[in-house]
Amino acid sequence: MNEVIEEKRKSTLKIQGMHCASCAQKISKELNKFEGINNVNVNIATNKAYFTYNPLRVDKKDIVDAIERIGYGATPNTDKIIIKIGGMTCASCAQTVEKALKNSSGIISANVNITTEKATIVYDTEFMNYESIADIINKTGYKALNKVESSSGRVSYDKEIEEEEQIYNLAKKRLKIVWAFNIPIIIWMLFEMIGGIIWPNELIYNLGIIVLAIFPLLWAGYETYFTAFKAVRHGSVNMDVLIALGTLSAFITGPLSFIIPVFNYAGVGAMIMAFHLTGRYIETKAKGRASQAIRKLLELGAKTATIIIDGKEKEIPIEDLQINDIMLIRPGAKIPTDGIIIEGKSYIDESMASGESLPVKKNIGDEVIGATINQKGLLKVKATKIGEDTFLAQVIHLVEECQGSKVPIQKFADKITSYFVPTVLVISLIGLILWMFIPQTMIDLISPIAPFIPWVNLNTGLITLAISAFISTLVIACPCALGLATPTALMVGSGLGAENGILIRRGEAIQTLRNIDVIIFDKTGTITKGSPEITNIHAINGFTEEEIVQYAGSVEKGSEHPLADAIVRKSKELNLELYDITNFKTITGKGVKANIVNKYGTILVGSKKLLVSYNY
Repeated sequence: MNEVIEEKRKSTLKIQGMHCASCAQKISKELNKFEGINNVNVNIATNKAYFTYNPLRVDKKDIVDAIERIGYGATPNTDKIIIKIGGMTCASCAQTVEKALKNSSGIISANVNITTEKATIVYDTEFMNYESIADIINKTGYKALNKVESSSGRVSYDKEIEEEEQIYNLAKKRLKIVWAFNIPIIIWMLFEMIGGIIWPNELIYNLGIIVLAIFPLLWAGYETYFTAFKAVRHGSVNMDVLIALGTLSAFITGPLSFIIPVFNYAGVGAMIMAFHLTGRYIETKAKGRASQAIRKLLELGAKTATIIIDGKEKEIPIEDLQINDIMLIRPGAKIPTDGIIIEGKSYIDESMASGESLPVKKNIGDEVIGATINQKGLLKVKATKIGEDTFLAQVIHLVEECQGSKVPIQKFADKITSYFVPTVLVISLIGLILWMFIPQTMIDLISPIAPFIPWVNLNTGLITLAISAFISTLVIACPCALGLATPTALMVGSGLGAENGILIRRGEAIQTLRNIDVIIFDKTGTITKGSPEITNIHAINGFTEEEIVQYAGSVEKGSEHPLADAIVRKSKELNLELYDITNFKTITGKGVKANIVNKYGTILVGSKKLLVSYNY
């Protein structure tokens, strides 16, 4: 018997068309049907599906097809690359390379241009990278010469954020338009509700409300209706189905009011859509804030790198950097990517990685982290990690993983939501049927409390009462808060934490935080401002605090030690003039000494060990 090797691979798919927790539940249920898929988490806040699967048991394309079959879009994390190809002489050569690329698993699309001798390739980053694509090209007998252009993680996020901004702008536009039509509806209806005035007459009033309601419902609410239709077509119900049924039922009463004695609820339908789209706008805005937090992490990295080729310096985009490239890093510059020092020594500010405010001394052979800052010396660093393998990329992945995780309370909310929508539909239909077939019994039940509910008029027609009960149940029972609030709160919370240098590894930690009374830090440096500074000065032997800072700053201005910067910075803050010095000398591990021109003898600045060694 053949035994399938249990290989586990984490994967993420971007989902299009999700609007509520019911959608996420439906996709999650579909993915769990596959043998070889586990740890499924479909997150409505990030619009992504996270799962672990065995590629020997299930093909990723089948997973995408299954999601699309139930009415949603699914796309893997992709990247685009342009590769210069050598050896092609005709269109047949280009077709050979293009066919080989398209037939390779992990290649989404490929276009080989014989004129430019370049291949433009979109690929799944989970399976492919430049080296593996180049290998496919080389096996055809042609040569992948070099990478001409590639989108980096930064570019991918820029594109994703641009898409989110378009969604946000559309949500904002819908919000403005829907309320522009609803404000006149509300004002017009208030005359009838408060004063009983139908102005100027019933015919124009009913017709006007219907006309004003058309645009908010059919244009602004189009996406809601389309999503609801797709859900019903695939045998499921979601929050959009509730909104669609409620608003359309309300709108239909408008035309019906000209035929049968029923109250015109078309304006109410438009108002329901307005509140629904207001919620969508707030949700979209919250998601955008969290994505901006990821972008700020990306901005920590360097955009370019200076590399040495044949003894000459060349500045290149960070995405073109390759493993084993020799990078030249000047004082004050960001280190482009993770690597190892092959020449020079310096102090590196690693506070963005460790939280420690004190820079770390680095020598030949020491590892350095991309996006940290070289403070003093000139360094040559050999790149050892690029792209997704770097420390910064892993930090970003950590934040994304947290945003995509499912906290215990969310699992409970999702479970409730999966039963909630069908239950609401059943209850609303029962209400409609009861009011239609046993109206007197329903009136008798409501009569005792009717005086306390001024908006309920039992003297209106039975059809009006039945439709009112049906619509009210559908609209008021919206699971948005239950299904959306938890993942959105998790996403925004972890994003704001990342902005402030707090990385949360697992989403459930956020839920656990509410039970914490005491936090114990094992490193004092992690809760400082991020750079050393003078906090206290004790002056003795007749010296003032300003004099001590002035003398110490004059000596330390010749030092490269990070604590020397703090002393010099303090002297500048106090507007103190720094003296010229002579005979400056560094005593390793203890401090520095020097003479101030035309002043006192030798001045020592350093640790207690330094003072003891000079008998102080």
